[in-house]
Amino acid sequence: MFFDEKMQLVWVDGPFEQLEPFVQKCCMGNEKVHPTTAVDKMSSGMGFAPPELENVWAKRIEDLEQMAAGLELPNVQPDFEQARSAQVEEYLQSVRTALDKKRSEMKTLQEQKKVCEDGVEQFAHFSGLDVDFSEALECEYISIRFGKLPKAGYNTLLREHGDDPYVFFIRCSEDKDFYWGMYFAPRDHRALVDGIFAGLYFERVRLPGASGTPVQIVENLKENLQIIQQQLVQDEQEFQQIWQTEKMRCAGIYAGFCCLARVVELCKCSAVRGGHFFYAVWVEQNALKEFASTCDTVGKLHMALDMTLPLKKWKQLNEQ
Repeated sequence: MFFDEKMQLVWVDGPFEQLEPFVQKCCMGNEKVHPTTAVDKMSSGMGFAPPELENVWAKRIEDLEQMAAGLELPNVQPDFEQARSAQVEEYLQSVRTALDKKRSEMKTLQEQKKVCEDGVEQFAHFSGLDVDFSEALECEYISIRFGKLPKAGYNTLLREHGDDPYVFFIRCSEDKDFYWGMYFAPRDHRALVDGIFAGLYFERVRLPGASGTPVQIVENLKENLQIIQQQLVQDEQEFQQIWQTEKMRCAGIYAGFCCLARVVELCKCSAVRGGHFFYAVWVEQNALKEFASTCDTVGKLHMALDMTLPLKKWKQLNEQ
């Protein structure tokens, strides 16, 4: 003979202040206990309604997840004492401030690193120029345009403007498709010269301010890159050290927040009238005794049995 497992609908009621302890002790983390929405099984004329509860823990979970973004948050047992502590927000804010300070410093360094890397790449194209870059840009009557000119455009320049004293291009380096270099635009002929080079598809590069020859500038930028990289490594180590020191405590608080948030959501399944709550929960019949014993430890609760359903039928109804 085969035993037909059944699910038992159980009603639990008690003072409203016992709702949260009941949910946390009797319903959380028990795979044989399945809360259901109580008001759905009650007559609308009975005067019961879902409790009006604000889940303050959800915002705290979000804030902590943002604080720990990109960091390991271990899976640990919830620390309810820490999670409920009046000082928890002050503590988490101190950790957040320390992490954000390092994040900000590393972001600034990454931005400086990008500027230097771009500068190395750009100035390297003009390494053939043996002139001081800052002095070249200070010319009063001539504007200097740095950039790259398609090789086809360069050939057109030689063919159509080879005799024009105001239109010439100084090559510094080249790649597969372009010549990198510069041209001069005299102040009185600036619009004309710029127009000609625009027609040849010249792509201007606006180089950051620097002094020295392009070769000297590249060397200085590479030295700066080494310093920045060393500081980045140090800051990353200090950032990780902050988290290594605090992560287990933060993880316990986070797990506590998650459990408390879940408790609030499960409390919303109850039906409330005045200072009393009713709760409906499906329990596997073989777990009824244990469930009743746990309810007794909460105190001031009353338990009543309702309908039963075969486990297979119950699963069908709850999978719809």
